[in-house]
Amino acid sequence: MAQEGRNIIDEQVVVGEEKGSVRLATLNRPRQLNVISSEVVLKLAEFLETWEKDDKTKLILIKGAGRAFSAGGDLKMFYDGRESKDSCLEVVYRMYWLCYHIHSYKKTQVSLVNGISMGGGASLMVPMKFSVVTEKTVFATPEASIGFHTDCGFSYIHSRLPGHLGEFLALTGARLNGKELVAIGMATHFVPSAMPSLLFIYCNCSNVLRPMISEMLLPLASLLNFQKLADLEARLVSLDSGDVDVVRSTIEEFSEKVDLDKDSILNKQTIIDECFSKESVKQIIQAFEAEGSKEGNEWITPVIKGLKRSSPTGLKITLRSIREGRKQTLSDCLKKEFRITINILRSTISPDVYEGIRALTIDKDSSPKWSPATLDEVAEEKINLVFEPLEDDIELHIPETEENRLKGDSSVNDIGFVRRLAERACKLEMAQEAQDIDEQVVVGEQKGSVRWATLDRTRQLNVVISSEVVLMHAEDLETWEKDDNAKLIVINGFGRRSFPADELKMFYDDQYSGLKNVYRMYWLCYHIHTYKKTQVSLVLAMTLGGGGAPLMLPAKFSVVTEYTDFATPEANFGFHIECGFSYIHSRLPGHLGEFLALTGAILNGKEIVAIGMATHFVPRALPSYFIKCGILLTDVVRSTIEEFSEKVDLDKDSILNKQSIIDACFSKESVKQIIQAFEAGGSKEGNEWITRILKCPKESSPTALKINLRSIREARNQTLGDCLKKEFRITGVRALTIAKDNCPRWNPATLDEVDDEKIKLVFKPLEDDLELRIPETEENRWEGKAETSGFASVRG
Repeated sequence: MAQEGRNIIDEQVVVGEEKGSVRLATLNRPRQLNVISSEVVLKLAEFLETWEKDDKTKLILIKGAGRAFSAGGDLKMFYDGRESKDSCLEVVYRMYWLCYHIHSYKKTQVSLVNGISMGGGASLMVPMKFSVVTEKTVFATPEASIGFHTDCGFSYIHSRLPGHLGEFLALTGARLNGKELVAIGMATHFVPSAMPSLLFIYCNCSNVLRPMISEMLLPLASLLNFQKLADLEARLVSLDSGDVDVVRSTIEEFSEKVDLDKDSILNKQTIIDECFSKESVKQIIQAFEAEGSKEGNEWITPVIKGLKRSSPTGLKITLRSIREGRKQTLSDCLKKEFRITINILRSTISPDVYEGIRALTIDKDSSPKWSPATLDEVAEEKINLVFEPLEDDIELHIPETEENRLKGDSSVNDIGFVRRLAERACKLEMAQEAQDIDEQVVVGEQKGSVRWATLDRTRQLNVVISSEVVLMHAEDLETWEKDDNAKLIVINGFGRRSFPADELKMFYDDQYSGLKNVYRMYWLCYHIHTYKKTQVSLVLAMTLGGGGAPLMLPAKFSVVTEYTDFATPEANFGFHIECGFSYIHSRLPGHLGEFLALTGAILNGKEIVAIGMATHFVPRALPSYFIKCGILLTDVVRSTIEEFSEKVDLDKDSILNKQSIIDACFSKESVKQIIQAFEAGGSKEGNEWITRILKCPKESSPTALKINLRSIREARNQTLGDCLKKEFRITGVRALTIAKDNCPRWNPATLDEVDDEKIKLVFKPLEDDLELRIPETEENRWEGKAETSGFASVRG
């Protein structure tokens, strides 16, 4: 059991742990020196966001696994995306928000840096209230040497170092050790990682004494080794306080006063200031070279060699950015650096960054071919282009409020971000002006023979399917199905929830109007299930409930990513699984359908593919991959998607690995028996996951739980049409009669109080004019003929 737990942790790129009132985040990619990938950014940002809002959290610790804290950005990720414009835009955007969050964090943070801390990785260390370094710490910002620039807030940080040390570090990539970082204020405390006291005495005593004490003391040396950093971490974890003074005094018990080595670069500050205060990179190199010719300045020669090997473009951009940073706020610096980063990755004036990465990490020949090749060839007018603002819709918007710093509220986080990212990736122009598009709840676009529908209610987090959404999307599908020029249909949502769920407020405000929209929604569901042209749904984020997922699952191809989450949590607020989900859930393996419907458990993208609810898993999927495939042939579309998809390997702690337990419990006859069996299973060692999941059904509406279970059980012997008709009846009766339990004070309050005779009433047919009539012909599926469409006398 312990070994299994260890393996699960090994697979996490960031391990978040709760230890009393302390939260510990461990960067966990030791073989890759903890480089920052998109997943690292997302997980770390989510942890910090959650912990900042958690009243029980008082102190945050962050450290790295292995011999590195973090070696910076994932260069391979940038290199792999070089052919697709703006392929890394989203992760860069998120990283800059994370940087701002760390700088402005409201709770006490401590970074424990016992190894390499470079570039963007150091941006996770320097801004924290306390940053503890050791004799093993190595810091550098070597980005200019590969054609990049000092980013992630370092134009702000470096420009505020003593004298012109910032320019020196940014241009040369010179390394600083732990003591030097403390000396210049980039770290707060120096704590030796370990102090082998007896071994130290032995190694420093005279040759005469060594033979006398070796046999007696050396065997004890390893046992008495004073692990100061580990002891500090343990002490911090034991603190029940985030008080700055308490944390500071605790760290100071372990820290040492810093005495610089004689050959420290910081002892050369006078020369550095003299040379690196010059106006241009060329003048800096000339002045530095002149100093290197003087006796005693031999240390300059290798530094000059490094400067001359660096990208001329990267050097010029970096110097200007640092100089501008002296007069800019942190927010201004981050916005500027974001522009520079995107323009460099776009190769706006030079492809040097990809050549630098190639030479350093791909071919490892250390012989980059820069373009332009010399400083004189890099025109200042070209440098100006890298600092120019980006398009309005992808400019970096620093969050103005605490609320949801990670993903932003819609007022400051541009609404069309993900969609426009996809458009740029394939160099397509928007079909309409951005302003017009943002006003539509569903954006229908034509791209050659491909038809594109984008659910666009990001101000509501795409969480509601209003009557307008249903109407517009159904009309688009109806039109495209009849259009001979339309060969492929793509649907996607964007924002924090890619595909929406039902608009609950609509039912609350007007039950009759809500029911009318449900009628239309059920027709739309049937239409998607029986659609005659190839459909691809791109589910880039969360898809919840019977309103959103039915737009995804019935498509011929449904593509999910590592950001996709699926759940049907309707029972938790007194409703039932609908829009065909009694049909879908009843056909899942074993009794997984009952489990999902009663618990509202969340499945990730890989799990959705594993059980057949989605067809392909594509990491960081972009809609642009499929625009090019404007053809009808299903096999060709499939092969195109498969070029980008990956085989699904479930995580060891996946809920799908608990299938035997789920089947044993959720095959019981009643909800009460299911909960009792599940609770009994949770009392067994190794089944702690059950306790967390049980909380949901125990807090859910007893009435809804009973309705859900019966609906799924009946569905096992029903067609799709029968399931839709049944679910519509349930929705109608619940909305118009007994839907009084949409309140945490459930009525009835317990399973025993829910009369099974009352449950039967929910499944009874409605009045004839309200019954759902699935269209029997293709002709006008959406509107239906008056004599068969039903709902003729719906009031309101």
